[in-house]
Amino acid sequence: PVSTLDRFLGLTAVGYTPRLTEAIVRLGAITSFGEASEVLAELLRVHVSEATVRRLTETAGQKLVEQESAEAERISKGLLQPRGYGGRLQQVSVDGAMVPLVHGEWAEVKTVAIGQVGWQGSLAKAVELSYFSRLASHECFREQARVEFFRRATENAREVVAVSDGADWIQGFLDEHCPNALRIIDWGHAAGYLGQAAQALFGPGTADCTAWVEGQLAQLWSGDPALVVADLER
Repeated sequence: PVSTLDRFLGLTAVGYTPRLTEAIVRLGAITSFGEASEVLAELLRVHVSEATVRRLTETAGQKLVEQESAEAERISKGLLQPRGYGGRLQQVSVDGAMVPLVHGEWAEVKTVAIGQVGWQGSLAKAVELSYFSRLASHECFREQARVEFFRRATENAREVVAVSDGADWIQGFLDEHCPNALRIIDWGHAAGYLGQAAQALFGPGTADCTAWVEGQLAQLWSGDPALVVADLER
């Protein structure tokens, strides 16, 4: 419980002011808990143990997940409707990345990035980017990500393009949140798939393998992608 004096001084039940608690959590979320403790001591002359940084950061993160999960459930039940305009052209990109955990373990964190597509000269560029990440299964991530699509009013965007690597779980994710999006396989993965096909056809490192890939990539970049697909089907 917070005493009368603590309340007068603006201290919370954890013994720090709300502003300092926020600083601790923000640092704990973007760097290691130990480094956050060192930065607080060096810059603010506040000594907070590594264990305390961990506890406050993980508590704040858990509360955020609980709030967003409850909001996602209300959205899925149709109790909330998106407000505002999602923009003329939104870009959605989603993928998973392996990250290191404690005790030498690794796990896949899934992230969706949502932005507006603008122009810098003659080049299109995603701006106003926001992100939503979870260490969760594909199914759980798909449900909890509703809050970010709701916040960005993707449903009300005039057009949506979805750039991804084409994985099956990503297609299911897009089916749920932006089924009418124009789906684009990013260049790096498209080129990688062509390389795999060439190795299967002609053998790794052969002259025919190299020549076929170069020709297909040139066609894919500046020609007719349908011809590339037709060659792969053959």
